Amino acid sequence: MATLINTLEELNSNVGKGITIVDFYADWCGPCKALSPTLDELYLQNDDKIKVIKVNVDKSPEVAQQFEVRGIPALFFFKEGEVKGSATGNIPLTELQKRVDNLL
Repeated sequence: MATLINTLEELNSNVGKGITIVDFYADWCGPCKALSPTLDELYLQNDDKIKVIKVNVDKSPEVAQQFEVRGIPALFFFKEGEVKGSATGNIPLTELQKRVDNLL
């Protein structure tokens, strides 16, 4: 389902063609834990159209810093390798689906 990455190089090599959602999270973060099954469901509903990448901010602080992540969970929406939007917090599935649909 989601790909876990640890470095900026890994992120750059995994964010390319199509739509990618990058989830910045931490293991201790309650809203992050609540968002995780929503992202899994979003992936299942769109698995041929999107990729989901997870970045643990505690293990990869330099990646989070590069994206100026100030709060978690933080989502970045990429299309063809470019950031097209971002969001912070536990976002409902319907809102996430709208964002994906707008990128398709």
